[in-house]
Amino acid sequence: MGRGGRDRRIGSPAERARLNVTRAVRKAIANIARHDEPLGQHLADSVHTGRMCVYRPDPAAAVSWTVTSRKPRVRLERRFQPPETLYASSGDVSIAYQVLGDGPMDVVLCMGWVSHLDFQWADPTYSRFLRRLAAFGRLIVFDKRGTGLSDPVGSAPTFEERMDDIRAVMDATGSERAALIGYSEGGSICALFAATYPQRVSSLVLYDAWAVGPLAARELPAALHWTDAFDRIGAAIDHWVRARRWSSPLRASVAAPSSGGSGGRSSAHR
Repeated sequence: MGRGGRDRRIGSPAERARLNVTRAVRKAIANIARHDEPLGQHLADSVHTGRMCVYRPDPAAAVSWTVTSRKPRVRLERRFQPPETLYASSGDVSIAYQVLGDGPMDVVLCMGWVSHLDFQWADPTYSRFLRRLAAFGRLIVFDKRGTGLSDPVGSAPTFEERMDDIRAVMDATGSERAALIGYSEGGSICALFAATYPQRVSSLVLYDAWAVGPLAARELPAALHWTDAFDRIGAAIDHWVRARRWSSPLRASVAAPSSGGSGGRSSAHR
């Protein structure tokens, strides 16, 4: 086959096409030579490029080869594997924790009322949130005593005991200093830990935390707002339990309206 014939004007379309063909052929021969050196050498000697691109083997030295097609590589989707659950000792209680990521800073996440280290990865939205945190740091998550995979307790633990869960987990993971993220009840625990061990806290993030609680109603008039809110929350929970509709789609629309549509429904049923 000819590419451009005798038209060798520099910059002409024919000349650019000839150069592209020459480069492509020489690159292909070099790739063949990496897998089959004799064949690559034969093609390098027999394929001539320039004004014409031709294959001229030596009739006296016949060469035969077999071409096999390789099956396309199947790219398997990488499935996320939740981290291993480990345990730290806080007094006589074992605290379950997990570590994800290996970034330059430690991030300790303290959840609110309840948590469960295994079930948290089943929620796509929450799992994505945790992985985003682990993208820039070493994320440490744990179940507070009496919740999730941690040991049960016979009575409500004190704030100091709950705070010690953070200390135990940080010691077990070798974390000397970390950024604390406290959600809801976890915010109060993180704030107490930061005040008690300021040298071990690089930053403090509080989300939906409480400034005062219902038990302070006698001392702080502003706490009456929280007492009223707790009463209404308790009444709502009793209503949903009696109606056996706690996991209904309506629950998701009330608790997480921004999730919307089928996403909210699936999360509620989980």
